[in-house]
Amino acid sequence: MEVQALQYPAIRNYVAGQLTTDKPGVILEVFSPLTGEVISTVPLSNAAALDATVQAAKAAFPAWAAVPIKEKAYIFYRCKTLFAHHMHALAGLVREENGKTYNEARA
Repeated sequence: MEVQALQYPAIRNYVAGQLTTDKPGVILEVFSPLTGEVISTVPLSNAAALDATVQAAKAAFPAWAAVPIKEKAYIFYRCKTLFAHHMHALAGLVREENGKTYNEARA
């Protein structure tokens, strides 16, 4: 059986509506449990980046708090719908990254 090489884009943090471009403190490699090869990387942010993220969240909170509950419910319902629609692809990612069976990945 031939094993397909897996490769995913490097993960970046999402802060204040933007993907960050600053250099993280450390880069963590993500390994495939199937092949042991590196399939992606994720940033381990330093204290300054974490503080900036917390400040951005605090600044955004008043606007989120002002959103009517009906609109918030719609946002979460839309997320649920998207997850359900893309369940097969998401389960495939979980299988590849964590070495789970398809049924475990869907759970």
